Amino acid sequence: MARDLSQQRDSAGSTLHSLTRDVNRLSSQLADLNIDIRRGSASGAPPNDLIDARDELLRELSTLVQVTVRYQPDNSVQVDLGGRLLVGSASSAELTTEQIDDGKLAVVYADDRGLVQLSGGRLQAIAHMRNEVLPDIIADFDQLAVSMMRQMNGIHATGANSAARPQAVMGEMVIPGGMLNTNLDDPSLKKEPGQIAGIPAGMLPEFVDELGNPQSTNLSINIMNTATGVAEKYTIRYEPGGVPAASRSLNDLISAINTGRGGGFSVHPPVAGGIPHLKAHALSVDGGHKLSLQAADGYAIDFSRSLDTRPSESVWTGAGIDIAGSDPDLAGKRLHFDITNDGRLEAYTIHPQTGNREVYDSVALPSPAPDPADPPLFLGDLEVTFLGAASEYVIGQGFTADLTNAGDLADGDPVEVRSNWRDDAAGVSIHGRYTGAVSMIPDQPWNMSVLKGGTIGSANDAPMVKFTYNVGDGSGGAEQRTMVITLDEHYPPGTQIPIADGVYAIFDDGQLFEDVGGNNNLDFTVDGQPDQAGLLSALGVQSLFHGGTAATMKVADSVLASPNNLLVGSTRANGDNSNILRMLDARQEQLLDDDSLNFEDFYQDRLNRVATQVNQVAQQKSNQAAVQASLENRRDQISGVNIDEEVGLLIMQQQAYQAAARIVGIERENIQALLGILG
Repeated sequence: MARDLSQQRDSAGSTLHSLTRDVNRLSSQLADLNIDIRRGSASGAPPNDLIDARDELLRELSTLVQVTVRYQPDNSVQVDLGGRLLVGSASSAELTTEQIDDGKLAVVYADDRGLVQLSGGRLQAIAHMRNEVLPDIIADFDQLAVSMMRQMNGIHATGANSAARPQAVMGEMVIPGGMLNTNLDDPSLKKEPGQIAGIPAGMLPEFVDELGNPQSTNLSINIMNTATGVAEKYTIRYEPGGVPAASRSLNDLISAINTGRGGGFSVHPPVAGGIPHLKAHALSVDGGHKLSLQAADGYAIDFSRSLDTRPSESVWTGAGIDIAGSDPDLAGKRLHFDITNDGRLEAYTIHPQTGNREVYDSVALPSPAPDPADPPLFLGDLEVTFLGAASEYVIGQGFTADLTNAGDLADGDPVEVRSNWRDDAAGVSIHGRYTGAVSMIPDQPWNMSVLKGGTIGSANDAPMVKFTYNVGDGSGGAEQRTMVITLDEHYPPGTQIPIADGVYAIFDDGQLFEDVGGNNNLDFTVDGQPDQAGLLSALGVQSLFHGGTAATMKVADSVLASPNNLLVGSTRANGDNSNILRMLDARQEQLLDDDSLNFEDFYQDRLNRVATQVNQVAQQKSNQAAVQASLENRRDQISGVNIDEEVGLLIMQQQAYQAAARIVGIERENIQALLGILG
């Protein structure tokens, strides 16, 4: 349908070209007739045949454009179009068409490209249809198509299935060269018609609310170990910060994935080195760059709500550490600290685009044990104070610290991963398909802690655990609730322990140990809005549809290539079709006309508008035809020939002729009779 409308618009453009040439032809003929009429009038007798021909041309011209005719004493005419002389006493202006703003086709004067002010006639009607009516209908189709693509792509991208295990993901949209540091919701990134680069209008991500105020948003990324099926969920959170709001460009997003921070983006939980086993970069293509995500060998990427996480020992299980100081070279960066194999504390940053480690400084750890009263250790301009024995710090572990844009420590303390799980404790995993609406809240995570130690499934020595979870409608904050359960003989190892909204835990065989000092608890990420800003749709990541208009809309090549790439579920479980059901439910969501119409209602509304326009035009045509007939009758009464009157006069003349012939005949007979008498 969109292609048909485009063809109609092209056809209207061709008609406009043709009619403009007709106007030029008639104008030139009128100018030539003006010369002939002046010459004929100079002889004393008006050239009626030429004047009749001129009037016929004027009538034909007036059907094309609305003109003003001024009759001159020498029987010539001057014709004005839109306040400018079109036909003079001996010459005429020439018209042409050319493209102007917004792809409109305008009629202009050929000599100076001055715009012709059309106010009536076929030319104005065709121009209006080509420049206003059809583009409005096409724009409605594009709005419907883009809204459908944005919604369906967002649902599809945040889905999964039992077969799809993509190690690499690349966005479809091209960010123009030189705009990698431009906010992804900046209107300057809108894709213009005919261009390769840019984000189609209507698909820009939404980092501001209805009042235009920047707001916090989340994007969930799951990194799954394809051998074990265990997937860790990480959230890239955008925080606007102060005024002006923090940047949110493609480079910022890439930096956050690779380093943990970038512009207003940061990774939660704040693990060292960005999202483990994942690297992002801007891939150079024609016209600019595309987002490319590459997981390490043996890992896969998805953005679903699926929960298949198994906690391991925390990245930091030692005692506390105090950090003080500032360094302008670290402004806005996330600094990572690791315990190296040779017993040193190494601080480093991650390059935002390459993901390579860039060592800031390192220092030997005290041995055998530090005394908090000892002078602090120095890494660059930062002071590090250990609050426990050296034996508590485990090789290979680490923590992170965020610095402000001034190079100061954001909170004055390390940003540590909150979860700690003992290696000798029974394994636990979190699963399910979250059916709630609450998005991830950084300072209010879902949590499981051990209130009482014991053996899982024991009738006499069962452990007691507490789950803390969030409930709400997803419109803002959330209420935090708790549930306590005893893992006795009714809940043997392997049992699904429901938590809330489709989320459940499974405990392995073994013991749990009471959480003392935060050493046996688990924070885990649950997110009901895995792509709040619509980043995946904007960047064309795992899209169901490609294109930016109704005419270019098509099913994504990857989906056409293999049904395994159709993300039918919200989890990776066999038989999960919940994502398809979400797409079907989207048909009823009111997303158009200020969230008042769904897709089908919008289509029907626009169809009714077109039908109303057609009826109005048909009525106007009928009314104008009646007016035209009335005016033609008046014209004919004044200057035309009345057939009835002329026939009547012709009959009278015929009868008079016959009467005269009778008289002549009688007179001839009389004369002949007299001549006979006289002869």
